[in-house]
Amino acid sequence: VIMEAALAGVPVITTQVSGIQGIVECGVSGYVIQQGDEKAFIEAVKTLSSDSVLREHMSKAIREKAQNMLSIESMLKSQKAVYDYLI
Repeated sequence: VIMEAALAGVPVITTQVSGIQGIVECGVSGYVIQQGDEKAFIEAVKTLSSDSVLREHMSKAIREKAQNMLSIESMLKSQKAVYDYLI
């Protein structure tokens, strides 16, 4: 779901889960908060809903990150790394 949101240009509010570090950069393309930290979650929602300039910057940043991660060049590089590892 996070990658789909990123491709749609939706800034993400998430907790620390495996693999998220490569997609969401806290304060740049969304917010990464501690699990169970309700105050941080509420603050992140308030900030994103009230600051259209920040929301637009984060939207652009996360969309570009997702597009770069899913580009053909990036996929080929990843596949080559696996191939080189196996040989």
